[in-house]
Amino acid sequence: MTAATLPQVGTYQLVPSLSSITFAIKKLGIFTIHGGFEVRSGRGVVGEEGVTVFAEIDAASFVTGNKHRDKQVRGRSFLDSARHPKIIFEGTVTGDMVSGVLSFRDSAEIELIVDEVRTKGPRVDVRAHGQVSRSALGVPNGRPVIGDLLEVGLTVSWTRD
Repeated sequence: MTAATLPQVGTYQLVPSLSSITFAIKKLGIFTIHGGFEVRSGRGVVGEEGVTVFAEIDAASFVTGNKHRDKQVRGRSFLDSARHPKIIFEGTVTGDMVSGVLSFRDSAEIELIVDEVRTKGPRVDVRAHGQVSRSALGVPNGRPVIGDLLEVGLTVSWTRD
């Protein structure tokens, strides 16, 4: 985010109903599986020194459109969302980059490229993308046919307190 696109100094709450996370991962190196997660909650703080963000993602909201696969991935062999219900992101914004840590079973550093920032009154909408290693987050492979790198896209909306 450039100085021109930074929202006003203050605290912002994430609007879950207007926010989403999408992903794409390779299967057999040929096919791409697309899916998403729901964002449960989050906050952003815009200060004179910069911007910090926090978001909580619902692991049980994993969805690809294939009910059998979705149930299997949410189960004990992969996400184990009953025992690990939250995926947490904490980061800082520098220019057009969001650098942070994504925590699930384990933690992995992730850098997101900010694609767009729109300010509409007290609301700020942000689109960004990046990559993260599934294995670095502690998600088992299960089968070697599934790739390790997740292409991640996010659309988040924030409202100022």
